[in-house]
Amino acid sequence: MPKEKRIYWVDNAKAIGILLVLIRHTPLPEKILSFIYSFHIPLFFFLSGIFFKSSNFPDFFRKKYKRLLIPYFVIGLLSILMWIPKKYILELDQDIEFWFPFFGLLYGNVNFIIFNKPIWFLVCLFVVNISFFFIFKIFENSKNKYFLIFGFLLLLAFFGYLYSLYKPLRLPWMMDTALVAVLFFGLGLIYKHKLSKKVFTFTNQQKFTLIFILFVIVVIISILNGRIDMAEIIFNNCFLFLVGSFSGILMIILISELIPKNRIFGYIGKNTMIIFTFHTPVYSIIIFISIYLFKYPITTIYTKLPLINPEANPIFISMVFVLPTLIILIPIIELINRKFPFLIGLEKNKDCK
Repeated sequence: MPKEKRIYWVDNAKAIGILLVLIRHTPLPEKILSFIYSFHIPLFFFLSGIFFKSSNFPDFFRKKYKRLLIPYFVIGLLSILMWIPKKYILELDQDIEFWFPFFGLLYGNVNFIIFNKPIWFLVCLFVVNISFFFIFKIFENSKNKYFLIFGFLLLLAFFGYLYSLYKPLRLPWMMDTALVAVLFFGLGLIYKHKLSKKVFTFTNQQKFTLIFILFVIVVIISILNGRIDMAEIIFNNCFLFLVGSFSGILMIILISELIPKNRIFGYIGKNTMIIFTFHTPVYSIIIFISIYLFKYPITTIYTKLPLINPEANPIFISMVFVLPTLIILIPIIELINRKFPFLIGLEKNKDCK
């Protein structure tokens, strides 16, 4: 099978998105975090939807099982093995029973995945893919299929929003989050086929202007709506959430189109799954090293520095944590891509998408 040509602006967008994921775990002011949270996870579902391809269900299921569920369980088990010394050597998470992480891995909800929370995205994306496959098949032969799909996805998202207001039970495999996430996934496909070359065609000058306008919109909405969290199904005002997410996604698309194709963003963009799923264990490694080799808890710097020095630049502090994480991840990325690509659902010599 010929290798599918990569879309450079998608790699750029993924790179920006994953950097925002790393930055959000650092001690930033709440207003900046609210800005990031307003669109960065919807962005990843949107970008995933761009690559949706209809096929027969057995082949589709097999591909997504291999690409998402195998990495989810393998990385989850590795993360649990790394969590054990955290509990028994660092003496953290003392109130959590030994069996609980294994239950959390099977249940697949972020509230129970205490050993590596970001991998919730993998199981949720699997549910989103399977759900969208059947939705697409329902309307595939309709004359206005994309319009009908969009309307149906809006209804699902509204139901998901209503469910989030009461949260009678966090559903397994992030099914409650998937009700809303599938909307962004479907919009990614719609954007690819109906909007990217027919509606959103702008000159570079127009793109700069739109980026500024969209940035202002996202800032205002993040202030008005507060921090949203798709993993925790916290959306606050439904309308503001959707407008903020769509505005942020379009902003990142326009920025990504303006950034020339380059090796750094290309490398980060095609390895987002590894960075997404391994950055939390790497954070744990950094904490472990800081305590047992340097005899100083890095968590003290992480949580107290902005309070000790109110003039400290939070962006600089974030980079202090993000850059070492990326450096440590580089050999992990190379090792996985060269020797253990099955960890991310790939075979040897195939690019990570």
